Amino acid sequence: MQILSSAEVGNLCVQWSNSIVARDANQAEVLKADVFSKLKFMEEDDKLIAYVQLIDLKHSLQFNQSDIEEKVEKIPSQVDSMLNFYRFYYLGRHEFYNGRYKAAYSMYIKAESELESCKNVCIYEKAEFFHYLAMAYYRIDQYTLATRYVEEAIEIFVKDNQYHERLLNCYLLLGGISIELNINEQGEMYYFKALKEADPYPATKGVILRAIGLLKLRQQRLIEAKKYFFEALSIPEHSDSVIGVKTKTNLASILYQLNDEKATELYHTALKEATRFNQAEYIIRLKILHISYNRLADASFRGTARYNCYFLHQLLIISDKRSCYVGYPLTVKLIMFI
Repeated sequence: MQILSSAEVGNLCVQWSNSIVARDANQAEVLKADVFSKLKFMEEDDKLIAYVQLIDLKHSLQFNQSDIEEKVEKIPSQVDSMLNFYRFYYLGRHEFYNGRYKAAYSMYIKAESELESCKNVCIYEKAEFFHYLAMAYYRIDQYTLATRYVEEAIEIFVKDNQYHERLLNCYLLLGGISIELNINEQGEMYYFKALKEADPYPATKGVILRAIGLLKLRQQRLIEAKKYFFEALSIPEHSDSVIGVKTKTNLASILYQLNDEKATELYHTALKEATRFNQAEYIIRLKILHISYNRLADASFRGTARYNCYFLHQLLIISDKRSCYVGYPLTVKLIMFI
């Protein structure tokens, strides 16, 4: 086979990256295979190989593949602004995936400083970055900046229906910001607007149903919250994901409060899956949850346990958004009380 130009393979890389932004898993897999098959016959180009490594990491992050840590270790340092942008951005995505939101924010800020010097970054990749930066600002309670960046992302995504799923996730974030600002009616409006259009995107639909469940949980409307969590978990793409572990944890908390015999079974399922996904925070939270509610069966602990269960329930609601603390000190402090 003749030697291929790096420009030809680079064009395939752009298509691959765009399919990831559009969350088209099948097309992304096809293009990934095509890129790697052509690398063997490509002229030498270290920058393009580094770019391929970065897109491959993004691919694994987007589609929850198991080789993320291995790929993170292989990411080289760069001097090129565009490659540095992608490096900091995707490493930030890795931190965000693992719930280390302050570390993710730090990486995103570095990526944004590199982006100012980049002229060739695809506009939809910029929109995706703005969306993730907005989520980081949301996680650290900077709602004005979160709103600014998510609105910038919406202005871009709304132009092409290929990115409609991304657009729905932006509406979901606007709903979350509204609720944190105690504008619940507006927040629900965004949630149900996104839900109405989410049927073609089961993973996103599951996240929206979970968000509505969290709102009902926050309002102490446990039966309604239970309904939305069960509906979210009926979607395999949600139930079998990292976010599904979090939904199972919330649902287990509700079932324990309602004295539902399925609570313990769900606890064991969630704990197993939290271990599989290496979700250290949720392993701790689930164990605290189980111990707290089981102590209610012992009369000698009942008064203290009831207080701790209420405190735990509030912690679960609050820290579903504010998981940016390092080492989970609130969770560890709770252990000292039970």
